[in-house]
Amino acid sequence: MKYIKEKINKKFNEKTITYIVFISLVIIIALGAVFAPREITVYQGQSVEKVYTSSQTVGEVLIELGLEQREELFIVPGMDAKIVAGMEIHIFNTEKIRVYVDGKNENISMPFMDMRYLLSRQGIFLEEADKIESNIFTEEDKYVRVIRVATGVIEREVDVSFNTVLRPNYDLFRGERRILTPGVTGSKLQVVHVTYEDNIPTKEQVLTEEIIQQPADQIMEFGTKERMQPTSRHAVLTGNQRVVKEMVVESTAYTHTGNTTFTGIWPYEGVVAVDPRVIPLGTKMYVEGYGYATAADTGGLIKGNIIDVFMDTHEKAVNWGRRQVKIYILE
Repeated sequence: MKYIKEKINKKFNEKTITYIVFISLVIIIALGAVFAPREITVYQGQSVEKVYTSSQTVGEVLIELGLEQREELFIVPGMDAKIVAGMEIHIFNTEKIRVYVDGKNENISMPFMDMRYLLSRQGIFLEEADKIESNIFTEEDKYVRVIRVATGVIEREVDVSFNTVLRPNYDLFRGERRILTPGVTGSKLQVVHVTYEDNIPTKEQVLTEEIIQQPADQIMEFGTKERMQPTSRHAVLTGNQRVVKEMVVESTAYTHTGNTTFTGIWPYEGVVAVDPRVIPLGTKMYVEGYGYATAADTGGLIKGNIIDVFMDTHEKAVNWGRRQVKIYILE
């Protein structure tokens, strides 16, 4: 019995020793793998260095290289990142940059690299549509502005302008108007896609629109009776008229638009649109081929030595066309 017990104890001890040896070998192998030198690459400015290290974290590698963590350095990945073979460590110098975001601004030390990544490291996260404005590559005070971009769809009611229908009245003088039927403004419902930047609408796109109320035309009469006899307005310029200046200009013609002139009068033949920087409003003149006229209107395309003579009908305006004319500025 004693012999059997000793034999069992001997076998148990042998198994225990074998197990302990096995576990020890596993631990040694594991520790060897953990602490075995691994090749990594360290980038700093224009410098690239291959390093074999047994350090376990990025922070330990920096200490090993004599690069203690300083406020003006920005390390990617972070100081606590675990070292693995083939890893790249990037070391950037930083500058103080003012960051404007969500109505706040603060100074942040940042390097010159991908802005979205840097801002995320500061807890500032951008949506895909958000914008970044920056002057960090200039010599001025550096700043970064984050513009929050959002979109939405709104409905709105807008006016629809009425048209003015002109009819001649042979009892009214030229330049006089009479409204027979007032126009009525209509309305329409628009569905609009709106883009906002920092809650300010910056872009709109009308998706659909539906007429709610049709506008009603305004019926207006315009006078055709001459204020002066045509023969006098179209008379040849005589020596009795004191000419202050002669000019050769380019001339076009226009007709009724349903609007008054720049000076507030209704246009009639004898009214000319001018560039006030060249010919002052109110100037009396004689236009060859047109007759006596007054500068009483302006136009977006009337720039420089150009005049636009008024004609009572579209046909007469087309017949006038575009031509070079000589004008005489009268006293």
